[in-house]
Amino acid sequence: MPKGSAPSRADADALGAPAGHDADGFYDEMFDASGAVRAPCRPLFERLLALGQADRRRRQSLAERALLELGITFLVYKDKDA
Repeated sequence: MPKGSAPSRADADALGAPAGHDADGFYDEMFDASGAVRAPCRPLFERLLALGQADRRRRQSLAERALLELGITFLVYKDKDA
């Protein structure tokens, strides 16, 4: 991504953001309704892109492990198995 340019859909795809992302009527903190990254989120988005996929996966794994070890769980009400 060129310096100073807005993150693109391809950049979002590189982070694993789902194509055609639909927040199902809920407010999405990072992406607007068109799928563009919101201006206040650009520094975070750009930092995540700079990390690289392997480092993002490692950090995600560490975060998930920390939540599990702390006993933090989430109930998904739409999930029939919840």
